[in-house]
Parts: sequence; C-alpha cells; structure tokens
Amino acid sequence: MAELSYTIKDNSGNERSLLLQIGQLNEFRETAVYEESDTDQIYTHFFIDVTCVWNPSATASNQQRDALGALLVPGDDPMTSIAYLRQLLLTPRGFLLLTEGDITILSSGRFAIVPPANIAQRFNTDCKNGPKPIDLKCVSMHGTKSIICRYQIETWLQEAGGPLDTYPFDGAMLSNRWTAQHEVDDQFMTTKTVTGVATFRRDFLDQENLVVDDFRNRLRHPIPDNFKRFGITAAVRPDGLTVDYSFVDEERVLNLLPTRGITRCEATAEYENDWSSGGAGVKGITLPIIRSSLSVEIWARRSTTRKQLTNALVDAVANYFPFGLSRFPWYHGRMTVDYHDRHGTVEFGWVLGTGIVGGIAGLAVPTLATLAQIELFNGEKIGTFADTADGPNIAPPASRGTRGQFLEVMVTQALNAPGARPSSPPVSRPAMDVIN
Repeated sequence: MAELSYTIKDNSGNERSLLLQIGQLNEFRETAVYEESDTDQIYTHFFIDVTCVWNPSATASNQQRDALGALLVPGDDPMTSIAYLRQLLLTPRGFLLLTEGDITILSSGRFAIVPPANIAQRFNTDCKNGPKPIDLKCVSMHGTKSIICRYQIETWLQEAGGPLDTYPFDGAMLSNRWTAQHEVDDQFMTTKTVTGVATFRRDFLDQENLVVDDFRNRLRHPIPDNFKRFGITAAVRPDGLTVDYSFVDEERVLNLLPTRGITRCEATAEYENDWSSGGAGVKGITLPIIRSSLSVEIWARRSTTRKQLTNALVDAVANYFPFGLSRFPWYHGRMTVDYHDRHGTVEFGWVLGTGIVGGIAGLAVPTLATLAQIELFNGEKIGTFADTADGPNIAPPASRGTRGQFLEVMVTQALNAPGARPSSPPVSRPAMDVIN
C-alpha cells in the first residue's frame, strides 16, 4: 500500500509526524521548471493529490505502530484526528516522503551523505521554500469512524540521480542569465549595460548557513580592459532566492591606476598670451605676458588614505609643470582637501612676465605649450589629425577591440549535466579603471 508521510518541527524543535494511508493516488505530476528565459531547467515541480481514509486503524492521531509499520494501538476518531493534525498537514517546509512498500517514490527535503563523517543528513527544505501544502478537504463521512479526505501538496527538487546522493550533489546557484547591451557613440567608445537574474536553491543555502549575498561577487562579469564600472545594483526578491542585478561598463580613454585609489578625476588646463598690457619691446615688437593655470578635482575610494589623496593632488600639479615651479617666480596655488568625503581640489597658475625672458617665451609658444601642456601632461603626441582632401573618414574598429564579447565566460548556467556545480568566474578586476 502506498503511504505518504509528512513531518514538521514544532517551536521546541521536536518532530511531529503523520502517516497517511493512501486509498487512491489521484495525481502524481512532475513538471520541468525553467528560469525566466526558458533556457535552464532549474528544478522539477512535483504535485501530489491523494485520497485517504481517516480511521482509528488507518490514518489517525495518537496511533502506535511497530518498526515495520504494523498497527499496535488504534488512534483517535476521525474528527479528533483532523482537529489535532490539520495544522501539521498545512504547515510548509516539512519533510515529505512518498513510498510504496520498500520503494521510495519521492523524498523532500533531500538526504545527502555529508563528509567527513559521511553521515546521511536531511535538508530542512526543498529548492523553493517548500514543500508547500495546498489543500486538505473532507470529501465524505461514513458513520462515526471513517472520513474520506483529499490532500494536495507540492514540492520542488533539483535531482542529481536518486533519493540518496553523495554530498554535495549540486551547487547553491541554479541559474544565472543576463542581457548585455552595447552602445557605441560617435567617438566609437562603447558603453555596455548588463541586466541579469540569478536563481538559488533554498535547501543548499540553509544547509550551509548561507544567503544569496554571499555569492554577489560571482554575479559580476570581469571588467574589460579600458573600461570603468559603475551603476552597480543588486536586488533580492522576497523569496530570498532570486537576485536581479545590473551594472554599466563604460569605455574610457585613460585608465586610472587601481593602486592609487582615485576613482574619478576632472582637470582643466588654460594657457594665455596677453598682448593687451603692453610689455617690453625688442626692436619695436611688443612682447606678451604669458599665463598658465591648472585646476584638478579628484574623488577617491573610501579606503584611500589622506596621504594618498594629498599626494595625488600634488602629483597632478608636478606633472603639469614639468620644469618645476621654482623656475616661475610669479605663481599662485590653492589646495582644498575634504578628508571626510575623500574629495580634493587643487588650483595652480603661473605668470611669466614681460621682458626679454617673457618675450622669448612668447615667441616660443609652440615649444612651451606643446611640450609642457600636451606631450608631457597627456602623455601623447598630437600631430596633424585631419585632412580636407577627399578620402575615407574614421570608422569603427573592425574588431571588438577592448570591448569584449556579449557573452563573457562567467557563471552562466549552461550546464553539461543536471545538478552540476557552475564553474567559478575568472578573477575579477577591481570595480574601477584598470591598467592596460
């Protein structure tokens, strides 16, 4: 005879069980459940609908049976049994066992052989916060001793070969799928936006005392070279098993060094030849007053020290004035550092006065401006970059360049075998600009 056993733990941690003697198995349904993209099967949904007889000698509370299940002492009458046991049968996340003789048809939560002692332990729940009782219905009454009842319950399992499996038979993450969108602007710089959904299993999380946030780093794709990541979001749904996440990778011209801790830098440089003041003349030629200034604003990570923040501002000025400020006697500067918010600004400028020295500097504007402000400050030489002659215009790169692929190798749930552990992602780079 088929039997359905359901066991729960009360508030004191004691187990309460009921063995239903199945008179008729109305429905036993197994349905493959896929994640939202209908690509990965994450578990199997089991639906059980049984009819049983509540009778002191069949299904009842306070029965006594021997180790083989033979009845020793009849239980309570049907109405007392239902009043006593209905809370048990309608409490979610119990242990569900469906058997036929010595054959186990269904076991939820699952058993696993756990090392190092290799002891069989039962998971407290199934994959999806179940098992979940659905309905307990009294169909008909026959005298005072028997009631025909109908009971429905469902559960979700990720099976890996049988009721008893070596531990671990699968991982906590069941699926991770995402959408990647690339947008290329008129400078052929790419902005990649990724939105994804990851699904986890409750039984494994509870057994290992984990939460989905412990896996947050595994949801992040590696940052492509020459990109900066920002706009990172992660939202856990009310079931505690589904995570919606997103992030944006933006291609940048310059890469900030991860070791410096600076996350953002904005700078403006100005150079001016002032002929209006009327400087000294050489053979009737009026010479200009030369002014140059630099304004830098930086933002740093929380872990950046005050010394690193200050040194970054000083270095910015020193790199812009490669000849040393001591060579320009008329200079001014101001530095503001907000240590609390890891933010700082610096403004420096110098004036090269009139006279022979100023005149020579004014006549040598291409040398001073190009070398000091373009080549040395930006680290690149800018020559002729446009031509009016007929010919091809600049076009997007023929290859992917540094933009990477839509489907980077990550923790995607493209499993070769059901229940296999998703592989770990490659070592991710810091969530900021990176070195080429």
